[in-house]
Amino acid sequence: MRPGEVVALIGDGGDVPALAAGASGEVVLDETPFYPESGGQVGDRGVLEWNGGRALVTDTQKPLEGLIVHRVEVEEGTLRVNREVTATVTAGPRLDTQRNHTATHLLHLALRHRLGTGVRQAGSLVAPDRLRFDFTYAQPVEDAELRRIDVATRQPLP
Repeated sequence: MRPGEVVALIGDGGDVPALAAGASGEVVLDETPFYPESGGQVGDRGVLEWNGGRALVTDTQKPLEGLIVHRVEVEEGTLRVNREVTATVTAGPRLDTQRNHTATHLLHLALRHRLGTGVRQAGSLVAPDRLRFDFTYAQPVEDAELRRIDVATRQPLP
């Protein structure tokens, strides 16, 4: 939980002074605990709360360096520019995403351990419920080797 001040609101027609209950839009805060989508990792979700209101944060994006935008659905009350809010990230999915982020690094290490330093990460998806690790290698990896890598990722490395 962290307090923040609403510095901008974006609705259907661009900048707006307020978002009322039932409205969707985007919110920029002066400070935020939310991690935006970046490098294949999904953005945080959570809630913004203020005296008399609440908005669900359904996604967090970084459209420009240094700018974090919270996509929200206002459940109750009216969210206004300059209003102080309490920003709370939903803890369970954040922790699951962090675990899967760590797992991508461990998988990369296991691939390099089995196949050599020619393995290069070429992308990933890191979400609370899954991860995808894309990589390049100079030659196709045989099914038997993939099975050995799968087993290796389940055991401690030497």
